[in-house]
Amino acid sequence: VHGGMNRSRPQDRADATALAREFRRQLDALGRKSHRHYLLTVATPAGTWQQGGAYSVGDSYDLAALARSVDWLNVMTYDMNNIFSPFSGFNTPLGADPRDPAPAPQRSRDNVTSAVAYYESHGVPASKIMLGVAF
Repeated sequence: VHGGMNRSRPQDRADATALAREFRRQLDALGRKSHRHYLLTVATPAGTWQQGGAYSVGDSYDLAALARSVDWLNVMTYDMNNIFSPFSGFNTPLGADPRDPAPAPQRSRDNVTSAVAYYESHGVPASKIMLGVAF
């Protein structure tokens, strides 16, 4: 980690899936012994604009494969406009708003509605999408 920004490697996408799969396997084995279900969740990003420019969650995670191993994905739909933004904007915009000062391409993607649609279009069932919102 350098300056709060993680740099990813090409193998990280597959490694994240394998790690979740192994956690699920071991939690299920423990659950069979204890007669309990142990939750496995992950926090994943929603925004498509990062300090380094445009970003796609699907580049970092195989969302459909990850969803098969976890109980739900906590989609971080907050901080859409943060300290990296050159302007003040909505923290958790529910949808695109023409009054949002963000550039149109960013405004159309960086909102709750777009994030949920993105996850669903990448194979995540709606029942496994949990929203993290600003309060």
